[in-house]
Amino acid sequence: MGRQRILVDIETVGQARKIEETVKSGYLEATIEHLLQWIAVEEDLISSYDQLSGRKGGGREAALFAGFSKNSGENLKQLNGFLKSCESMALERQKRLEALATLEHPVAE
Repeated sequence: MGRQRILVDIETVGQARKIEETVKSGYLEATIEHLLQWIAVEEDLISSYDQLSGRKGGGREAALFAGFSKNSGENLKQLNGFLKSCESMALERQKRLEALATLEHPVAE
């Protein structure tokens, strides 16, 4: 069972440009912004859990907080990798938009 199409077939350069712009602003830029916020939260969690771990002076609670900090550090690495991928996709999307602009408004030779 296949999924239902979201887009109709693109028939004009203008339609392609509009869809590319929607993907850029509605998906990529929004995703990047959310990732940046999530990264900041994970960084704050690491700092907080490190402080809590240090204040507990050892034992079960300190180990638990240290584990949380380590896990947030792993999350941070994954989020940064995802961010890098999204930024790469955004650059490629921008190149598509620039190429489409040349088709809509060709430069005289």
